[in-house]
Amino acid sequence: MRQGFIDMRAEMRQSLIEVRTEMHEGLAAVRGEMRRGFADVQQSFADGQQSFAELHQGFAELHQGMAAMGRRLDTLDERVRAEGVLLEALRDQVQQLAEAHAMLDQRLERYRREHEVAQQEILALLRTSYQDLERRVSRLEARIGESGPAV
Repeated sequence: MRQGFIDMRAEMRQSLIEVRTEMHEGLAAVRGEMRRGFADVQQSFADGQQSFAELHQGFAELHQGMAAMGRRLDTLDERVRAEGVLLEALRDQVQQLAEAHAMLDQRLERYRREHEVAQQEILALLRTSYQDLERRVSRLEARIGESGPAV
């Protein structure tokens, strides 16, 4: 069970690492697109070759790229939130296991105490019984010794 929790925690860590990596890659891609877009805009102003319609189209494409990145970030945010919920559930389960373990320890200790008391009582009864038997055997031996062996 502990290995299951360790495996689950490792999977969650790996998933979070993948999310981070994907976010960094996405952000780097958007930055690159923005730089290229701004470089294109600067070039078009410098050269004077690009018309206003082409410039508008470039901004539209840039806007679409930003919107796509926003959707990807929303998806990643949902995944991170879901992983957080799973982690919280795992924490609750571990807490429940710890409480159950503590309760079992208490029960075991109570059983040990009760068992020890019962064992002492049994030993006391056995001692009394053996003492009584010893006394009876001694009397019988004494009677046999007084009257001699029976033939």
